[in-house]
Amino acid sequence: MKFIDLNMVRAGVVEKPSDWEWCGFNEIIGTRKRYFLLNIPEILLQCQCRSLKELRTTYIDIIDEALSRRDFVRDPVWTESIAVGSQSFVKQIEEKTKNRIKLTIEDAGSSRWVIRESDVSYS
Repeated sequence: MKFIDLNMVRAGVVEKPSDWEWCGFNEIIGTRKRYFLLNIPEILLQCQCRSLKELRTTYIDIIDEALSRRDFVRDPVWTESIAVGSQSFVKQIEEKTKNRIKLTIEDAGSSRWVIRESDVSYS
């Protein structure tokens, strides 16, 4: 979530995620008033937060720390992959795309698996 919400900061379009109307940051922290897209109960579950207040406080701290450290480095696990997630999720994606392109599945560590195109160079 942090990586995605910092995309427009990384691109130099805005100074902070709250300035970009179309990322999830404002919805997570509760300042977006319309057009909700995120499944906040699922985010609470996945982030192991006990309350919406805890999620908001923690996420604001994470973003503020990244901004203060200028932690906008591109992460190849995310930018060079078709999908990132559990092994079963990545296998599902492989099944849906295996007839269109040649794919490679790799263990990216920290319980993350990635699926990438085999023949394409992302230089």
